[in-house]
Amino acid sequence: MKAFVLWKTLIVLVALISVAFMMPKALSIQKDSMSNFYGSFQNELYAKSVYYIAKACLMRYDLKKCEEDFIDFQDGFLGSYRLQEKDKNYIVEISIMHKNPRNLHIIRHFIRKSIRGSRVSDA
Repeated sequence: MKAFVLWKTLIVLVALISVAFMMPKALSIQKDSMSNFYGSFQNELYAKSVYYIAKACLMRYDLKKCEEDFIDFQDGFLGSYRLQEKDKNYIVEISIMHKNPRNLHIIRHFIRKSIRGSRVSDA
């Protein structure tokens, strides 16, 4: 009978130790995925800003002055765009990138949009 209680105690102890080792890893994976989601969402917002910067530059200057630009946002977010003329429209290729400070993953966001005068549409 003592051996049975000893085995039961050992099994419960191993289960508790396993849970104690798995919980921090599970919580950190959840935090990593949330911080990556935040970074991706922030990249989309910065891409929208870069698009409007490119559009404003194109409306004020010509294509040669606004062909490409690099923008350094706060918190390590880097943005750039490149303009190309195609059939009286302008194609804007936008690239946003940053390094997640929590897990050091580099998160990139690429998008192509077109500018037709003052109208906006996806390419």
